[in-house]
Amino acid sequence: SAMGRFENYLLVSDFDRTLTNRQDSIPPENLAAIDAFLAEGGLFTVATGRSVPIFRDRARTLPINAPVIVFNGAVCYDFQRDLPLFCRSLPESCVAFVQRLGVNYPMLRIELQDLQFHYPVYTPPGTGQAHAHPDTIRHLPAAQIPQPLFKILIIGPYTPSADSPDFFVGCSAQEDRFYGEVLHFIAAEYGSQCTAIRSAPRMIEVQPVSTSKGAAARALAHHLGRSRLVCVGDAPNDLSMLLEADLPFVPANAAKPLLEQFPVVADCDAGAIASVISRL
Repeated sequence: SAMGRFENYLLVSDFDRTLTNRQDSIPPENLAAIDAFLAEGGLFTVATGRSVPIFRDRARTLPINAPVIVFNGAVCYDFQRDLPLFCRSLPESCVAFVQRLGVNYPMLRIELQDLQFHYPVYTPPGTGQAHAHPDTIRHLPAAQIPQPLFKILIIGPYTPSADSPDFFVGCSAQEDRFYGEVLHFIAAEYGSQCTAIRSAPRMIEVQPVSTSKGAAARALAHHLGRSRLVCVGDAPNDLSMLLEADLPFVPANAAKPLLEQFPVVADCDAGAIASVISRL
């Protein structure tokens, strides 16, 4: 059989505001381009900070033909077979650490996540309830939360205002200082056991040490026998993946430091992935 021109390629895209537009749907030009890419032998998947239970329904609707990188790279999950391909978990001590964090910062919502559920440990009012999917939430005493766990999600208080009308965009200098302090506390108390990323202005994601989207993307490419790794992403948690890629790209809506460092393609609303595929 004739070799497709993308027979050697694995294309890994960030999900939110890279594959999707700002309205959380996938631009039709991306879908058409991905179809053409797959027809030429390419493998396409996504890498997201989202958990397995949160992403399961979405994964079924996506034009992917390879396992998905979830939890920012702690797990690579095959949604077609409903099995993890590989996982790296947080140490069991993460439950005790989360309790210390909550005592020090009682205004933070903190939850632990595994392959089936999210376990809220602290849920102060006014913090990120919008991010909760009720059927994935399980309330258990901390000592009864099952192991292994793959992510700690930390969400801070948010009040919409003229300065910050969007949870995911912008924050005050005071908030910046506060999240810097939280990151410092995590590094001092638990830095040898985990990697913490401030993936949005009021959100910190904590994952097992030495896991990243980049390491997972390369491991997946290796597992699938693909020598050309193409990665696309817009946010700080995508940096590892962009640095690891043979061919990195960022949409025009990406965070400023990424725009200065990597080739820029169309904005996420204008079909960033279609733009990448046309360059390939």
